Amino acid sequence: MKLKKVLLVYPVWSVFVQTDYEILSTRYKVSKYHFRPLKGGFSVLTELIRQFFYLIFNIWRYDVVFIWFADQHSFLPVLFSKLTRKNSFLVIGGYDVCRIPDFNYGVFCSQIRGFMASWSMKNSTVNLPVSTNVARKVAAISHKKNLRVVYNCVKIAPPEIKTPEQKTEILTVALIDSERTYYIKGLDLFVETARLLPQFNFVVVGFDSTKLNHLTANFPDNLKITGETQHRDLPEFYYRAKIYCQLSRSESFGIALAEAILHGCIPLVSNEGGMPEVVGDNNCIVNKNPVEISDKIRRVFSGDDKSGRFAAQRVKEYFSFDQRSSALSALISNSKNQKLHN
Repeated sequence: MKLKKVLLVYPVWSVFVQTDYEILSTRYKVSKYHFRPLKGGFSVLTELIRQFFYLIFNIWRYDVVFIWFADQHSFLPVLFSKLTRKNSFLVIGGYDVCRIPDFNYGVFCSQIRGFMASWSMKNSTVNLPVSTNVARKVAAISHKKNLRVVYNCVKIAPPEIKTPEQKTEILTVALIDSERTYYIKGLDLFVETARLLPQFNFVVVGFDSTKLNHLTANFPDNLKITGETQHRDLPEFYYRAKIYCQLSRSESFGIALAEAILHGCIPLVSNEGGMPEVVGDNNCIVNKNPVEISDKIRRVFSGDDKSGRFAAQRVKEYFSFDQRSSALSALISNSKNQKLHN
């Protein structure tokens, strides 16, 4: 049987894009197209021209176009798919339905990028939001019923892990390379919580101290920072942490959150985006208040708080690699014999 040919379009070769490439490559012939997210209008225009000519000469080679994120890089692939009556699958990751003006965060902070993202969602064959929270925003933007929630996924952790009672640290993982991401990821809340709990060890993985050295002068002594770390090396941090905090002001899903849970961490998250869907336990949700967060951490370490007892089972049940693989494969395979266009 002839294999379906898939064009995978992406702006950044992130962990979740790599995971989908692995999923798709097991069943289809996949070609990668990297739209380089360069700054500046001229650079973006140059990249769009490069993409235009690639699609002109190559769109006929593919049966399906699979795109990560709705943004300026998704506009032409969705347009060419529509013109050639090919099915396009657009993964909506969260940033592409977001607008936080105070931090200039989200695609819709730019009128041009917002238009391209909105048009892409309205004209793609199927939108694939990574959580129901993101799906509600997509529905409000696109006004279409071409939605299929397919959760992001994580690989199941090895079984030989420490129990929470054996762990000693409080961890957060995020790529913090600007003041904007510092606040979006809620690192200011994490730092203030550490200051209130000098008896505990706090760890941040992914903090770029070369760019943000001016912020570290005010960090408490019990807070350790580590720079960007290879994904394969994160388990050693998860293994040592009793509590994993994700105190973001915007977070569509939380891959590191789900991974930490699978490695035996008790999650504490802000009530933002898809994180409540990941933890599935209201006792794991905290207000963005360092005093409240610190009180919660004390109760967890004292054994008086049983938050997160069932979180690992939930992650295995709903956010596994096999779950996402089956869902994506079913959608793409079913498009062989029928056109999904409205």
